[in-house]
This record gives sequence, C-alpha cells and structure tokens, in this order.
Amino acid sequence: MKKKLLFPLILLLLFTTLNFAQAKKEPGIPFVNKTLANGLEVIVLPDSSVPLVTVELAVRNGSFTEPPDLNGLSHLYEHMFFKPNGAILLSQCEGALRAGGLNAFGQRLCAEPLRLRTQIGNLSYLQDIDQLSISNATTREEVVNYFITTTSPYLSTAMRSMNDSIRFPTFDERELENEIKVVIGEVDRNESNPFRYLSKTSNDKLFFKYPTRKNPLGTRETITSATREKMLLIKSRYYVPNNSALVVTVDVEPEVVFRMAN
Repeated sequence: MKKKLLFPLILLLLFTTLNFAQAKKEPGIPFVNKTLANGLEVIVLPDSSVPLVTVELAVRNGSFTEPPDLNGLSHLYEHMFFKPNGAILLSQCEGALRAGGLNAFGQRLCAEPLRLRTQIGNLSYLQDIDQLSISNATTREEVVNYFITTTSPYLSTAMRSMNDSIRFPTFDERELENEIKVVIGEVDRNESNPFRYLSKTSNDKLFFKYPTRKNPLGTRETITSATREKMLLIKSRYYVPNNSALVVTVDVEPEVVFRMAN
C-alpha cells in the first residue's frame, strides 16, 4: 500500500516543479533602438546601476564578405582601427604649427588632416583620451566589432573617439607593416595547432566553392600583400552607416545617445 501511494506522490512533486519552472518569467531587456537618416542603427541599453558606459561599433564585414584576394584583410583592418587617426594627427600638426611651423616632411604628413579640419571639428575631447583605456575588437565570419568602455562622464569622449576612428583612419605605412607582422604571428600560432588542419580540411570540403569565406584570419599571401589602398577599399565598401550598428550600454540616456550619434 505504501509503494502505491509513493509513486503518485513523486509524480505530483514533479508536476508541481515543472509548472513552477514554466510559470517563472525572465525580465524584459529594455533595448531602445533608432535608425538615423543615413541608415546607421543605434541601439541603447540603459542601466544606471553602475557608472560605466560601453560604446560598440558592429560592422557587417568579415570573411564572408571577402573575395579570395582580400581574405583576412577585414581582420587586418581591425588591427589598424585604434591606431592614431586623422583627428589625433591634426592635433599634433596644429601643435607643431603653433610651435614654429612645419618642415617639408611635416607639410606632406599634415596636408590631409589640415584639409579635413572643418569635418573633424573641435579636438578638445582629446584632453580626456586617456580615460578610454579599455578597448578591444574582434573579427569573425559575419561581423567585425569594436568597443570602448569608460566611466559615464566620458561618454562623449568615447563617442567622438569611435567616430574619428571610423571616419578618419590614416593607415600609416609603418603601422600597417608592423600589424602585418603581428597578424602573421597569429597565423604561425594557428598553424602550430594540429586541430587547425582538421578544421581547415572540413571547411574546404563543406564550403568547397569559397572556403576563404570561413577563414577570418586569412592566408600568408593575402596578409603580406596588404596595402594602404586595400585598407581604404575596405573602408569605402563596408564602413558606411547603413552597413553598421552603434551599440551603447549601461549608464546612458537613450535620447542623449541618439543626439550624439546623429
């Protein structure tokens, strides 16, 4: 008799537990998004629990967008993104002009940033650039993303820094040469892993027509053949507003973010 009663009791407990689990609701995530007139999607997740902000740019780029001769250059572009941009160079050029002028080399180096002075605008935000010490980026098959995390008083500094990195890259030849060496080092590490050969063989079979579309790292040949002109080609093709999303999170007001982004 006890055994007969025990089995229904177990079923009842299980049924009650399952119903309880099904009734539990996860809180909604209060995303606020807006598409600007130029096509840029701005996504804001406000949360005032901590005084931090993160500004992220996600670009629809990566190996799936690359023809074989550009394979891996989206990743190399990522390495160049946080290098000194036109705004930083303009600040240095204006400082040199105030200090006594530019020599012939300086005139050549500063010609482009000085020409863009009106578009670049006020550079006072660079006084706080040291507050943006947390930044990183990743490249995958279908997206390249960049982020800056700082404290909430420096939201506008992070937004301006991201803006100037997107719009005014310099792709300095020496910096590019150095980053090519860094990426080749990643290729070396990748090729030292035996599992890499299994993965590559599988992808080559599965995606036989365009296997490079599944290889964000690229090849030695394509990486070492990278040029400033190719970097500018990637910028013009993919780093445009309607191919990107700007994501801003934590201690922010959506309307403030939308105004800054606009």
